[in-house]
Amino acid sequence: MLVEDICLLHHSDGQWRLVAGVVVFPSRWDLREKIGKTIDEIHQPVPSYGEQLEPLLSDSFDRLSSERPVWRRNWSLHTTSQLHEPRFSGERATPENYWWRTERQTLTKSPDGKYLLFTIRNRAEPFSWIKQDAEAAKAFAETLRSLSDSMLDYKRIREDKAALINYLVN
Repeated sequence: MLVEDICLLHHSDGQWRLVAGVVVFPSRWDLREKIGKTIDEIHQPVPSYGEQLEPLLSDSFDRLSSERPVWRRNWSLHTTSQLHEPRFSGERATPENYWWRTERQTLTKSPDGKYLLFTIRNRAEPFSWIKQDAEAAKAFAETLRSLSDSMLDYKRIREDKAALINYLVN
């Protein structure tokens, strides 16, 4: 089932703030904790956000046009196929039992430029699917190798990094 979560951001006082939303399938976050916060406050838990993304994100949102929505993808690895996971379950899994969770995120600006509609479409597929494509498995192993310890902690996969990489390349 593909259902999109919806969030509404409002621009005032030079900042984008989350003012409303319907989030049925959160990936380890709770809408009630984010409502009213600026986009920078929402993303503070993301490693290196302050240094790498904070200077760019609001400017990028400001430059969007209502005629041209944008999209991006995000990924995470979970130990369950459940799409409603507002908190990290703490459960462990072997690599072949992980789930690849992807988000297709869109941003659409209102014609008056004061609002952004942010949608999130979530999917969960068995992580084992990647083993069907040796090049994809190798590329993702390189991605995992490249992640900082703080990003591995944020994604909750630091303890399983070596096992995940081994699973992908063997």
